[in-house]
Amino acid sequence: MEVGCVDPVKLLYWPRYTNPYQQLFYSAAPEELGAEHGPIEAALAAISADPSKAVCFHLHWLNQIIRGNSSELQARRGVSDFLRRLGAFKRGGGVFAWTVHNLASHDSPHPALDQMLGALVGKAADIVLLHSESAAAEVRRVFPAVVGKELMIRHGNYIGTYPNEITRAEARQRLSIAQDARVLLCLGAIRPYKGIEQMIAVLPNAARGGPPVHLVVAGRPSGMEVSGIEAAALRSHVRLTLEPQEIAPEEMQVFLNAADWMALPYRQILTSGSALLGLSFGVPVIAPRRGTLVDLIEEGRDGLLFDPCEPAGLEQALRTALCMPAAMREAMARRALKTARAQSWANGQGEFVDRIRRVHAFRNAGLAQARDS
Repeated sequence: MEVGCVDPVKLLYWPRYTNPYQQLFYSAAPEELGAEHGPIEAALAAISADPSKAVCFHLHWLNQIIRGNSSELQARRGVSDFLRRLGAFKRGGGVFAWTVHNLASHDSPHPALDQMLGALVGKAADIVLLHSESAAAEVRRVFPAVVGKELMIRHGNYIGTYPNEITRAEARQRLSIAQDARVLLCLGAIRPYKGIEQMIAVLPNAARGGPPVHLVVAGRPSGMEVSGIEAAALRSHVRLTLEPQEIAPEEMQVFLNAADWMALPYRQILTSGSALLGLSFGVPVIAPRRGTLVDLIEEGRDGLLFDPCEPAGLEQALRTALCMPAAMREAMARRALKTARAQSWANGQGEFVDRIRRVHAFRNAGLAQARDS
């Protein structure tokens, strides 16, 4: 069928983040999907303007619904207002999709309310997008109402998204890092759940007897994490380069090409764009055996996985990485890039659009029948 003969689908996604994930996701969709940023109020306006048109509200992260409310009472009102508008949107014929990026919002000030919101959103969703089978199993366990609504779309790579021209030697010179050091990189928003301080505490033992180690932490902090990381590095005598700000796209290559390993010492994780970013630059990943990482990383091939519930798990993974012969790590780096190349963004968006249409047609038929009765 010609694209011009297919009825377009309007999609409003919310919230919008500054990283390129959403732009890459929607650019891989069929041309008839018109995606733009907009809150639930914009989705309500779109369905009211033309009830016959397929309109989808696509929710990504739950934390923006609660964020900004200083008290739990205010947060509950925010949740109630959102769910009320969402209900009106669906009753008007709209289709609601949710991509589950996390089992719980990271560092939420109201964790019980956050879990309740996740359960209610899972129940309300018409389509639930997930990035791997292992992540889906965890989501079904926490939010059983999503069963039967799932759609698997793999998280794509970041190859070509950022410049990648600088050499390792040049990158290390820019960051004042010794050429013979083993470099661990934590790149992205600096948040408590990422476990950077805990990793610093075990680094001296993990690195004992091996080459010199240099830790690079780069990204925008959300609070007082910087002072804690600096203090932990001083206590543990860890060489640290700290860049506590959002990294410009053209500067990403400096940090990634200087690194031997992308370190993700997270305490909790479902989906990790940072892992795909590291692999896209040929940087092997050290990560917890959780969520999408179980399906993405093959132990000893393109990264190392640890059990976050095992007290010595992270330290053992770090020791293996830091003491690994250079030739073995370089082979792992080549395989990391190969893994990234296999992660295309276009692997399910067509089915996503088809499902939006099917749900819209079913809902519209019900509305027409109600009007005629």
